[in-house]
Amino acid sequence: MMPTIQDHKIDNKNRCIALYPGAFRPPHAAHLKAVLDLARRPDVDEVIVIISNRCRSIPGTTKALGPDVARRIWSIYLQGMKKVRVEIASHTSVKHALGYFARVESGDTLLFCIGESDFKAGDERFKGIKNFSKQTGVVALPIAAPTGSITVRATDLRKTLALGDAGHDVFSAALPRELDVAQRERVWTVCQEGMREISEIIQEKVRSFIIKNELGDIKEISSACDGKLDQVYRVRFKDNRCYFVKYAGDTVTSGSLGNKLSPKPKRRLSAERRALNRLRDHGIHEVDLPEVVLFDKETLTLVLTEVCPEGRPLLEDMRKGLFDPNVASQASRFLARCHNLKTPIAPVWGDQKSDQQHWERMLELHTGGIKSGRLSERLCHGLKRLKRASKITTEETIGNRLLMLDCSPKNIFVEGQKIGVIDFELSSSIGDPAYDLGLFLGHYVLWGLIAPSHFSAQKALQEAINVYRDKIGDLWSDIYPRVLAFTGATVLYQVIESDQNNFKKYELGLIRTAEALISFGLDQLEPIDQVLSSAISGKFA
Repeated sequence: MMPTIQDHKIDNKNRCIALYPGAFRPPHAAHLKAVLDLARRPDVDEVIVIISNRCRSIPGTTKALGPDVARRIWSIYLQGMKKVRVEIASHTSVKHALGYFARVESGDTLLFCIGESDFKAGDERFKGIKNFSKQTGVVALPIAAPTGSITVRATDLRKTLALGDAGHDVFSAALPRELDVAQRERVWTVCQEGMREISEIIQEKVRSFIIKNELGDIKEISSACDGKLDQVYRVRFKDNRCYFVKYAGDTVTSGSLGNKLSPKPKRRLSAERRALNRLRDHGIHEVDLPEVVLFDKETLTLVLTEVCPEGRPLLEDMRKGLFDPNVASQASRFLARCHNLKTPIAPVWGDQKSDQQHWERMLELHTGGIKSGRLSERLCHGLKRLKRASKITTEETIGNRLLMLDCSPKNIFVEGQKIGVIDFELSSSIGDPAYDLGLFLGHYVLWGLIAPSHFSAQKALQEAINVYRDKIGDLWSDIYPRVLAFTGATVLYQVIESDQNNFKKYELGLIRTAEALISFGLDQLEPIDQVLSSAISGKFA
């Protein structure tokens, strides 16, 4: 429980400033009520509304509201109110508010206005104000935002914005009662006109970040993955260098795996940085890996070098029916090295429990998380068995390994006779090696079945198995049954969850193949080489 205003005496000989930090996307009736109540207090000399510089997404879309939308709406609300002013923070509103300890005099009072629920729970973001107060001599008190019975949520209002005209009346009803009809229409218009593609908003932040950190003269910035909130930006410099920038500084919630309209989870960038450092520490240089140029903890921005600059994604080759055994061999050897490290690896997500939880979410996504009315009862049962078997094995054999957990051909680049691997956001020190290898091999089965000729895909797949089996050694006997099952689960996941039309024509055969692979793997009926050869030749389709 936060201390209350009654617990402290305010010396009115000095200034008393009420700070109200928040996103305010958009500011609504509860927000204005809090500001008006603060402004009416005789002990408060000034109220400062602090707007976060982080954008807020419009649920169900790739658009967001930036800070200027909040500023424009507050200017409508606060006309004629000289006691209140608005500031836009350089990044988070709370950090900006805490910065006022350095902007006021000893003996002044700062009131930090916090949402009622956060106040009752004890907002961790303000846990340092007691120490700041002792160090500076500034009286500091957290107070609950006096919103009364108003329960409007900004997230719900953003949902109405996505509805267009259909959401107008609900949106208008949530605005302050002090507004007249014309003002309500202005607020609605500001929000509708202020909705921008989140990729554009973040791209501007990336540009500012590059300039601020003097990383080079920018020639061009472009999105590397359109249609997602979880963006990656390609920055090309005038000296022909190319960096990739990932940004999670505007993420409020944790995001969700497998959802293109979910923001990038904050912890992913730290996990990727740690994973890359772990690989370097263990001397793994078989493939071209990104170098960490810069990681900024405050803005949650990760800058990485380019891999295989003249290369192309392996997925591009597979779609064309091109399957190079040398590429399959290199990728498989890299996985085997990651799965059989000489010394224990430190957790990637901060601690062992977090790595375990991350792995279990990934396992669920590719087993129990595959939902469709097109799955037979036998197939659903097989996925449950796979999940259970993999989880049990992982709990018994936590050891010296780094799991990629997203070893997809879209993350493998081919340049001549070498390959590069990118995107280590989903890595973990805990997991099932069979998952990694099965995910990789599953794409050979998938695209090999669609290709005009299956022979080259069979050859590449066999090479991948031979190399991995040779490099992993004695661990192979425990891994291989689940490799088959995860290969099938990967085929199934791609068919069911993909938003492409590549698989529509082959859907039934692919699902049958997936079912057979899962069954053969869990029951260990035939050698893996024979089963995969049959699968890729279309025997199970």
